Amino acid sequence: MATKKEIKEVLKELNLTELDMDNFWEDLKESNATARLLNKCGKTWRDMNAGVIKSLPTQKERDLENAERKAQEEKEKAEIELKAKQDREYYYNHFDEIILSKIDKGEELTEDELSTIRDYSIEDIEGDESRWSRDIESIIELCGRTFSLSWSRGLTECQENSFYNQPHEVEKKTTIKTITVVEWISKTK
Repeated sequence: MATKKEIKEVLKELNLTELDMDNFWEDLKESNATARLLNKCGKTWRDMNAGVIKSLPTQKERDLENAERKAQEEKEKAEIELKAKQDREYYYNHFDEIILSKIDKGEELTEDELSTIRDYSIEDIEGDESRWSRDIESIIELCGRTFSLSWSRGLTECQENSFYNQPHEVEKKTTIKTITVVEWISKTK
């Protein structure tokens, strides 16, 4: 707490009166939580040390600048979050178009994207099985086009599905195959 002598020296240095400081204090109670709390406890600017008293005339301005900066930062953060949300929604709503575009451009799909397009499967062809996994070829339809995706399905709760290959476009070809069956029939009747 500053002495009366220190307060007079500070006021002289700042070229202010006690009434000016009382007005600064009144303004400060609106913008500064510490001043508001001290006021509730019955304290005023006269109960502070000389260094703090020197800062009071400009403290409200700093508080308002900080509040404005904080509001600007929150606004920017909200805009970034909104943009991210819109991007996620667009990605979700146009996923198949985005994936198809990446495939056409020759871009590598991420493992998450490969895992997700597996859900677009119209047919799964099971292949070889090992102790921990089974090879699968999924025929996937995206925007009216079909692709083949080879991957491995984990066969235990500890084995995850693995995607090593990128999808490639395929087309359906139907052929009739004739099978010759040889049977051995008993001569005795």
